[in-house]
Amino acid sequence: MAADRPLRLMVVAGEASGDLHGSHLIRALRERVPGLQAFGFGGDLLAEAGVELAHRMTDHQAIGYAEVIRSVPVVAYQYFRAVRMLTCRRPDTLLVIDFPTFNLPLAERARRLNIPVHYFIPPKVWGWKKERAKRVARAATKIFTIFPFENEHYLRHGGRPFYFGHPLVDFARPLESVEAFRSRYDFDTSSPLVCLLPGSRPQEIRWMLRPYLEVARKLKTAGLATQFALPRARTVSRLELREVLDGPAGSGLQVRIVDDDIHSCLAASQLALATCGTVTLQAALCNCPMIISYNAGRLTRWLFQGKHGFQFFGLPNIAAGREICPERVGDDASPDSLFRAASGLLGDPAALAAQRKDLSRLSRELGDGGVFGRVADEILETRRELCA
Repeated sequence: MAADRPLRLMVVAGEASGDLHGSHLIRALRERVPGLQAFGFGGDLLAEAGVELAHRMTDHQAIGYAEVIRSVPVVAYQYFRAVRMLTCRRPDTLLVIDFPTFNLPLAERARRLNIPVHYFIPPKVWGWKKERAKRVARAATKIFTIFPFENEHYLRHGGRPFYFGHPLVDFARPLESVEAFRSRYDFDTSSPLVCLLPGSRPQEIRWMLRPYLEVARKLKTAGLATQFALPRARTVSRLELREVLDGPAGSGLQVRIVDDDIHSCLAASQLALATCGTVTLQAALCNCPMIISYNAGRLTRWLFQGKHGFQFFGLPNIAAGREICPERVGDDASPDSLFRAASGLLGDPAALAAQRKDLSRLSRELGDGGVFGRVADEILETRRELCA
């Protein structure tokens, strides 16, 4: 590896959150290495950050066993393309982000080729598939965790984990004031705003949006909320959302789709109905109280039952070690159950204030920012170590 030429980096992200975090990390690296050559697999945000994409992996996001099986052929083909890229283009380092089913075997292959591997957002071995910790520790040159309690799992197997805080802290903040946001979308400033967060994958939209709209209808009937915001993930088409909102499920409801400003939307909302995932931490960092829920098809629930070690499903609750946001998962995520939880919070200002206080405390515990810069520095330090 020659230190006198630009860093040649291969990056792989397979989901929307990995594409988002990866784009910020690539920009941090490019600030330090203007001639950075980055190529690999990801989505629109990595491409916008200057990564030469061999394939848009985010087009194949899948959750649940049945859904994953349908995506196997194309993902397997892209995996072999990635292996070929490792051998033919021979990057100076491989940066893998989350997506362990694909990225962990790829990291192991790179290690056998003596290519340094940096794993950003490693597998959630504290929840399930704990055996992956040993594999990650062996394959990765450095591991960049996003929760402080993760490091012990990798240290136990001789890995080199680094915790610099959660990456969302760097950018999960409103772009404008509450008043400006509500004015731009014509929301009444004197009435509660409820944010609907059905997920970033098409399957999640099919499972979660209609139940959330039913909850919205119940809240409207009860006089607790009459206006609702629906931030759109880049991986979900506006047309797909409009088809549901313009149909019977959305009839008579004031639901506005919000593009490209989820954090201002969360900061302006009194409550969010949030599907399990990264968005729950975004809501926490914007100090938006929430009810966390998840529900999939019967086959997925049957196969998933008992195969995890989570005490909680929502990331704010996992990070806090206790339930600070109500969770409604599986059969408990029915519209009636969600409505009871939502009405309990909207009808009790003290309960909303208590959750906001807990979320503020959690935000402070997630770090002070600058995560991407510190991760970038560690990646470049590896290069200096190998060139010394």
